[in-house]
Amino acid sequence: MFDKVVSSFSSKVSKYGQEMANNLQPKNIPTQNTKQQTDSGPSSTEIEAFSRIITVISDTNWTLTDDFEFVFNNGLIPISNLNITQGTPEDAISSAIISVDIPELTAAESDVVAGGERRMNVRMQELFRFSLRFRDRDALKLRRYFEKIWMAQQYEYFETIKSSIEIKNKGVLIFGTFDAMITGISSITFDNNTTAIAEFTLQMVCRTYSDIDVKTFGDSTNVDNFVEPEDKKSYTDSEGWGY
Repeated sequence: MFDKVVSSFSSKVSKYGQEMANNLQPKNIPTQNTKQQTDSGPSSTEIEAFSRIITVISDTNWTLTDDFEFVFNNGLIPISNLNITQGTPEDAISSAIISVDIPELTAAESDVVAGGERRMNVRMQELFRFSLRFRDRDALKLRRYFEKIWMAQQYEYFETIKSSIEIKNKGVLIFGTFDAMITGISSITFDNNTTAIAEFTLQMVCRTYSDIDVKTFGDSTNVDNFVEPEDKKSYTDSEGWGY
């Protein structure tokens, strides 16, 4: 959309730029001597410079925030096990993603004064926190899928239950991790007075950025390998995993 707007604007400037300059009428500026001075308007050099700027803007490969690819997987509960009514699980989750807030890079500073000298450094990077917003389908199957992962995190080892995520812009990896954990799932309000697609936000945290291929992550494991604790049944239902 932005490319079309810039391209259209550029062509208009090219067509009408010189005409605009030619149509500018000189302004009469009174002086102390009651003589008339003439303002010639933009010069041809200024018009050419402006046209070059428009050309640079239209030719720049801007990073558009509405152009990204999203891939998700989990080591214990692979996305391939997501049972949906239409399409593949991978297509379902990639089409359901609305927005992604990639991690903010922050670290605490260390400021020490010793021997009359001041030394400063930056401490180790804090955990990367990010969020994903989805629109749901098939009676909240996506949200219930993430609920199973969130509940299983309480009883499984980190290496077993961690999730992997990959976000690309035009094929270039923007953010990827293979050790993400779910820290929160937002609520959903049902209201008889409005008609809207259900949406929810997933809050996650991870330790590292990584260049990974998450499409095959977790394929060697299966949900059937999961052994639920004898005293904890709350994150499963009578039909199994239920997602």
